[in-house]
Amino acid sequence: MLREQGCDAFGCDAFGHMTTQPRDYLLQPQWFGTVIRDMPGGKIPFPDGHFDMVVNNQVMEHVENLELTLTEICRVLRPGGILFSLFPDKSVWREGHCGIAFLHWFPKGSRTRYYYALLCRALGLGYHKRKLGTIRAWAENRCRYLDEQTFYRSLEEIYRLYGSHFVNLRHCEASFLKARLGGRLRALQALPDPVLARIVRIAAGCVFACEKPRSM
Repeated sequence: MLREQGCDAFGCDAFGHMTTQPRDYLLQPQWFGTVIRDMPGGKIPFPDGHFDMVVNNQVMEHVENLELTLTEICRVLRPGGILFSLFPDKSVWREGHCGIAFLHWFPKGSRTRYYYALLCRALGLGYHKRKLGTIRAWAENRCRYLDEQTFYRSLEEIYRLYGSHFVNLRHCEASFLKARLGGRLRALQALPDPVLARIVRIAAGCVFACEKPRSM
């Protein structure tokens, strides 16, 4: 969509774990390796200061080594370039990958988390229920997914890691929600910005922008 608007846009992701060529419904094959790039070893395959802006949407909660990722993003941004991030922090109530509230609050490998997931699934809650089979299989799969594929962090840790590379961090959850709603749900649009921001933070996580310092 950005390229159709005339932007020189590219995508990057870690495809090293895939055993086969990405499927057509994930990526247009003619774009893979050119417009959409792999990130071997977590390195972004572009030179220093290449981009005016970097956007990541629902990514950082899957990144184990956030320090490396932020270092790479900072490297490929020009001085004064913008990083725009949308992702859930640990305080969000809804676990968006499983559809179970607070499931990500349990420690990794927690047996209590498994029993909680089992109970919630037995009550009919959760996503991908038909795809993952029995109640027990679903609970095991979702808990394993959270253990292996997610790394939820507190806001304090997020601020510390981002703050070591970027400046002028500013939250924009309220304006993000208004843009997403458009003209719908006018009653919600009438709420003050702090309330809208709280709704986003509870339901989805944090939305913020920051800048690469102009001199480092």
